[in-house]
Amino acid sequence: MSAEFKAKIHSWLVTMGHTPVEQDDPQASWHFVVDCPPRSPERVSVLEPAAHPGRVIIAVGTEISPEHREGFDKLDDDAKETFQWQFRHALNNHDVDFKIQGAETLHECPKNFQILAVRYEDGLTLDSFARSIGAVHKTRLKGIWLVQEQLGPRGFGAGGRFDFKKLGF
Repeated sequence: MSAEFKAKIHSWLVTMGHTPVEQDDPQASWHFVVDCPPRSPERVSVLEPAAHPGRVIIAVGTEISPEHREGFDKLDDDAKETFQWQFRHALNNHDVDFKIQGAETLHECPKNFQILAVRYEDGLTLDSFARSIGAVHKTRLKGIWLVQEQLGPRGFGAGGRFDFKKLGF
């Protein structure tokens, strides 16, 4: 079943305009990294966990830059709490799950955040799969934009790129 599932997902990714690159991942039956949106430098992981066949995970992680963490540290306690709640609201989307790491309290700046969607083979169509990839990507952008807006600098870094480091999956 996994080989057929892998072939279907690979075909759909190509149909959607992505360029899937297979990754070695001992915890996955198969793992692709794709350009999202197609032909862009941004990457999203698409994988089937070895422990959970018939499930596809679409995931992306983003590390908060040192400049943005410095911006957070300059906020007073009320502003830090306000940012934390706004950040959670930005990432909270019924189509995806999120995880914020490095912020055990509302007064600590997150070190990174992850967005993921879990889909099951029995209900998966090309349309629903494409919507899930879009939801993961757009929710990540909402998080990035809120961090840039609230913690500055508001620019897109050197060369028009975000000052965020991608996290591998």
